Amino acid sequence: MKQAESESFPADVARKLKTYVYRLIDPRNGETFYVGKGQGNRVFAHIGADQNLEGDDLDNKLMRMREIRLAGLEVVHVIHRYSADPAVFRHKALLITVNKSATERALYEAVRYAWKISKSHARQAEVILATLHGLIVGAFVADEWVDATAANFPGRGDAPGRAGFVGQEAPDDIKALYVGKRVPEKYTSGAQNPIRYTWTA
Repeated sequence: MKQAESESFPADVARKLKTYVYRLIDPRNGETFYVGKGQGNRVFAHIGADQNLEGDDLDNKLMRMREIRLAGLEVVHVIHRYSADPAVFRHKALLITVNKSATERALYEAVRYAWKISKSHARQAEVILATLHGLIVGAFVADEWVDATAANFPGRGDAPGRAGFVGQEAPDDIKALYVGKRVPEKYTSGAQNPIRYTWTA
């Protein structure tokens, strides 16, 4: 997995994103050791700040970040609140969190494969929204949901019990409704399942 400092919001989303509040968490004990305010990609730049400093330049916060890294772990960052407007869902939207995979491949490739999901339920979605740290960063429409196999997704390995979709970007009018908006809190609280539905099964 890439280190957190390589992450960033897509350029068009970063331009739309206003001020947000973020927390840095020590994965060794779950303690929040820093709360900050940022814009754009500030949170990602902050996480890697300890790597280029030495000696007296390292304050307590940066020392802790370095200790976490030396322990073979990564600082956990949670973006707590956006100034971006919350999304108002006018479609049956399937929300998929792509926090890790979005840094490693194109957004479409990150969001479409491979999920523990009911294909029959997923097929009800009118739009699939990729989310990154609570912000909607992409909107797609699925032509079909299929088993996550190398035959269905050339270049990928088999993922038994998982599914993915074949589709394309949503039309501009649908993207305008959702991309750059934040996910309402009711869809971000609770279990860490990367899949959320805005309708009831």
